[in-house]
Amino acid sequence: MSAGDPLTQAAAMVRGFVARFAGRGTPPPEHRPLTEFDRLGRSDDELGGWYQDAGGLLVAGFPIARADKVYAEGDLEVADFCRRHAGRLIDGAIEAVPSGSVSRICSIDALQHAADPAGKLGQLVRIGRPGALCLLAVPDPVLDKLLRQVAPAPDRRPALERDAFAALVTAAGLIIEDRQFHGFFRAMHCALRQVCDGDPAHPALAHWVATWESALAAPQGLRLKRLMDEFMPQRQLILARKP
Repeated sequence: MSAGDPLTQAAAMVRGFVARFAGRGTPPPEHRPLTEFDRLGRSDDELGGWYQDAGGLLVAGFPIARADKVYAEGDLEVADFCRRHAGRLIDGAIEAVPSGSVSRICSIDALQHAADPAGKLGQLVRIGRPGALCLLAVPDPVLDKLLRQVAPAPDRRPALERDAFAALVTAAGLIIEDRQFHGFFRAMHCALRQVCDGDPAHPALAHWVATWESALAAPQGLRLKRLMDEFMPQRQLILARKP
């Protein structure tokens, strides 16, 4: 990629942010990387429509009720939400789940790890009842390309391009009802942590948490979040229904 490429410029920005704070020593106690990151990460998720307990919405457009039997894989927080709201949660081996038996399917960051993503998605479709609602999430390619710039890993499997993800879902016989993009805050934290050689106590990470918290509190903070979530999300989501 050329020096003028947006991702090359973004990678340089990430490195510059880390270098700026590399010599500032221990982060202030009110911004400890792990606890503050988790707290703000959850708040950022909720601002994006996740984990709405009052309405039983796992995410906008994906309600879960006591009448639902849910299959969930790939994310413990998602499974915990489903366990609180569904009549029954199944989170074991999908091969053992009877065909046409569940009304909600949540697959978070799992398809990209499958040797055969189409076959894996076919199994998810198999267990759904007619009309079952599916929440499918995979890493976004923009973040993936940035990580390849800041922390090259030749053996990393490329993320699905957005059009390819949609084509995979429709080829499985599902009807796409919505597409969403979530998690710029977590995506940037991930990129920064790579540049920090995986050091969770690096001061740049605490400063990023503080920076994003301040940005969200600004008059146009939520608008900025929506724009950045779509530009470089942690995850791309598809909500689809089985005919």
